[in-house]
Amino acid sequence: MKMKILLMVCFIGFQLYAQPVYKPGAVVKGRNATYCCKDRGKFHIVVRNVLNTDTTDGVYYRNGERIRDDDPVQLRQLYDNDDLKQVLKEELTQQEWDTLKCLQTSSLTIYVVSDHKGNPLEIAFDICTDDPVFTNMDPDRLFQLETRFKQIMKMDVWPVANYIYHLKYTGGITYQELEKPKWWEEEGKYWKYEKK
Repeated sequence: MKMKILLMVCFIGFQLYAQPVYKPGAVVKGRNATYCCKDRGKFHIVVRNVLNTDTTDGVYYRNGERIRDDDPVQLRQLYDNDDLKQVLKEELTQQEWDTLKCLQTSSLTIYVVSDHKGNPLEIAFDICTDDPVFTNMDPDRLFQLETRFKQIMKMDVWPVANYIYHLKYTGGITYQELEKPKWWEEEGKYWKYEKK
């Protein structure tokens, strides 16, 4: 009887641990940051630091008008996807990194709000609801990742757009682009669709 109770307690514990931390409507608190989660369709969640102040989708002039399509501001990335992948690899455990490399349909999208000079101020993450790594990540680790992305996701803005309140752009990583683990090719026949 004691063994059955112990097994039941272990099973319930594992089930609770397996529940995603980030789900629509959740507020996840850590020591360094608190994140709120917003539903973005059936398969995505936007995870934002609660200290983010600019949560609109549009870009606006300082006078409050929405920016025109013919505005001459041009942005040039000062980073590339390899930089994003490197940061991700450095911040994740080896097991988490290998898990991401094996996911075929997921991705991580990073929404950036920067000042008029292209320096990131705020970051939000768009994660897939079935992403086993990011839906369960500790908020303090997510904050560390947010901080690292802010350091590298800069833009060169020409001409300097003092008249724009905040610039907005996105970056991202498609897990399919990541180098697969060595065992992937050996066992890959079980994962890949093969035409007959």
